[in-house]
Amino acid sequence: MRERPSRKPYTITSTSNPQTSYQNRWRNATKNCWSDLVATMSFRSISGNTVALTRSGMDHIAKRHPELKNFDLANKIGISVESPDYVVQGKFGRHIAVRSEPMMLGKAKYMVVIYEDGGEVITAFMTSKIEKIIRRNVLWKRC
Repeated sequence: MRERPSRKPYTITSTSNPQTSYQNRWRNATKNCWSDLVATMSFRSISGNTVALTRSGMDHIAKRHPELKNFDLANKIGISVESPDYVVQGKFGRHIAVRSEPMMLGKAKYMVVIYEDGGEVITAFMTSKIEKIIRRNVLWKRC
C-alpha cells in the first residue's frame, strides 16, 4: 500500500486576521448587490399596495427599452402605476398597468408597466397596440 505524501500544515502568511479579511471581502462583494435592491422610489397601486422601483429595475428598463430614454422614466412609471387607464391580470400573479401618453406624435402610444402588487416594478415599455394586453382579464378600468 502506497503512503500518502505528508501535507504541510496550513499557515497564514498575512498578518491580518483571516476572519476579518473574509468578512471584508464578503462585505465588499455584496455591497453593490444590496444597494441595487434598495427602492429608489415607491408608489401606491390602485389596490393601495406599495410598489417599489429599484435601481436594478431602472437599469433593466433603460437597457432593454431605449425608446424610454427621452422620458423622466421614474416619473412616468410612477404615474402609470398610480393612475392607469387599465389594470390587467398578468402572468404569475403580476399586474399590468396601461396608461395612454397624449404627448406622443403619430399613433396613440401607451405606457405599459408590469409590476407585482405589494412588490416591485418588473419592467416597462411603450406600445401602440394594447389589444392583446386588454384581451386579458381586466381588473380595473378608468371610468
